Amino acid sequence: MHFFSRSFSLNRFVISFLLLFCCIPTALYCQWHETNGPFGMKVYCFATNGDSLYAGGSSGVFYSADGGALWTAINNGLPQNQYHAAHALAVSGANIFAGWEHEGSLFRSSDNGAHWEKKSTGLGDNQYVHAIGVSGVNLYACTEGFGVYRSTDNGDN
Repeated sequence: MHFFSRSFSLNRFVISFLLLFCCIPTALYCQWHETNGPFGMKVYCFATNGDSLYAGGSSGVFYSADGGALWTAINNGLPQNQYHAAHALAVSGANIFAGWEHEGSLFRSSDNGAHWEKKSTGLGDNQYVHAIGVSGVNLYACTEGFGVYRSTDNGDN
């Protein structure tokens, strides 16, 4: 009986030690914190470039330069209606690329989202761009049902 009492106390000490020194510091340093938006849309994709944040979704593309405290819509030249949404984003240097659903398009902005141009030459008609990747001078667009396309001139061809 005396052994059980000592063993029980030791187990309580070990558990208390683990909780205090292992779990609490982890909880203090590894927490998620919600940003201040962008609100009112489903966010489907996200990209970063240095301190710049880009979120794409059902209301277009949004930009934040302050860690997500303030978001600005950067949709000039992008399709605007309830059936269009950005489903892919990538940033390479001064270029931002957005893959669009329903429009079957890839859009590029070379001025931080102030203006967008459709860059779908060679992608075919009505390609739903699911993902975009950049590797060196190569831009890749992953499409629904038609595979992966590559451009070596920032989406012009």
